[in-house]
Amino acid sequence: MLHKKLLETILYHTELLDKIRSGKIDWNNILEFYRVIHVLQIHAQTIVSYLLHNWKLRPLGRRGVEDL
Repeated sequence: MLHKKLLETILYHTELLDKIRSGKIDWNNILEFYRVIHVLQIHAQTIVSYLLHNWKLRPLGRRGVEDL
């Protein structure tokens, strides 16, 4: 369930970042600027959470992290 929610959040933020990249953001509007910064921050946090979640689910070999 957490895995699905993290992927949905990443997808949502990716769509917002695509909107930003396409130039639909008024950079002179301070509220939109802060919205972009907020989306980037939350997107980064979500990706880190997703990676940590998957890392916990990854089975380790006999030697643990040495197998990496």
